[in-house]
Amino acid sequence: MDRLVKILFISFALLNVNNVIAEAQLTGYLSTNFGMSSEEVRAVFEKDGVVFSNSETTDGDHLIFAQRKQNWITTDLLYVFPASSDRLALIIEIFPGLLDTAPLLKELADELGEPSSDNYPEAVLGKMQESNVIPAGVKQLVVWNITADGTDREARVMGLDKYVRVEYIDNDLMAGK
Repeated sequence: MDRLVKILFISFALLNVNNVIAEAQLTGYLSTNFGMSSEEVRAVFEKDGVVFSNSETTDGDHLIFAQRKQNWITTDLLYVFPASSDRLALIIEIFPGLLDTAPLLKELADELGEPSSDNYPEAVLGKMQESNVIPAGVKQLVVWNITADGTDREARVMGLDKYVRVEYIDNDLMAGK
């Protein structure tokens, strides 16, 4: 009987965890949504307190550079529209001079739940950097994988020597799907 109660409790707990994960959604960042055109993204900048810097095309990808002034820091933003889809697929926010990832991790955990992974060994980080999955110099990597509603999206917080980097990614759009 005790074993049955334990099995039922564990099953109930796992179902609730899955429900929480399934409810978490990652649609973009601030007022931008994955799949928007570059014109649509620029149209919501003022609403988000984002100031356009410039744009360029590199290797066919359209890039928009911007800044966001917050009470405690001014961040640099990069919006990426891959050549294969020309729709917003990646947003990168750089927090210059921020060395502690804790406030950003808490904010994302409140929004998306507990991360999928937050303890990558140095050897794994090194291989990810060699493969250009993450930039060189990453000391800490925390990842949320969100697959709700048929999407394949991620949020990543990276701690580096002189700044923190946060990425919001639609993997399907990045792959041109």
